[in-house]
Amino acid sequence: MVRYVIRRIAISIVLLIAVSMLIFIVLRALPGSPVTARLGTSQGVTQEMINRLTKSAGLDRPLASQYLTWISGILHGNLGTSYFTGQPVSSLIGAAIGPTLELTIISVALSVVIAVPAAIASARRPGGWLDGIITAVSSAGMAFPPFVAGIVLIIVFSVQVHLLPARGYVPFLTNPVQNLRDMILPAISLARSARM
Repeated sequence: MVRYVIRRIAISIVLLIAVSMLIFIVLRALPGSPVTARLGTSQGVTQEMINRLTKSAGLDRPLASQYLTWISGILHGNLGTSYFTGQPVSSLIGAAIGPTLELTIISVALSVVIAVPAAIASARRPGGWLDGIITAVSSAGMAFPPFVAGIVLIIVFSVQVHLLPARGYVPFLTNPVQNLRDMILPAISLARSARM
């Protein structure tokens, strides 16, 4: 049993390293550069500015050296700095954890509130007309990816009806009503694929 656990951990570590290398290489192989994306293409951007930022970001070094520096930073708790905002990645992740957890809790709760009564209603008369409707709606919900459902919800409730905001986030303690208005569309787009 202990050997099995050690083997699984070793395989997971190897896979994690392989995936991180693959992502690192693919991101570097994409056209364009983080430096030009950060500076933009305006007339005031000079080659000297591009070279200076490239050197300060360490992008002028060989790919293997960049990867080892990145991995070393991660092992020491330093996730690096965003090329686009200049802020530490850890602070960007930290700022997103609260809204992400809140969205997850709301969407799971919404899924349970919708799925449990629907499943009970469907199970009471299997093969009936209500079971058919619930199965069809559930299948349709699972067929659409969350981002497609999100776009449709934004078009209907934000662009056409002007009922809910298309973007933005206000913390719950700052303004509970606005917080729920901000959360409802993304929560529905995630919860609509609940299995019934």
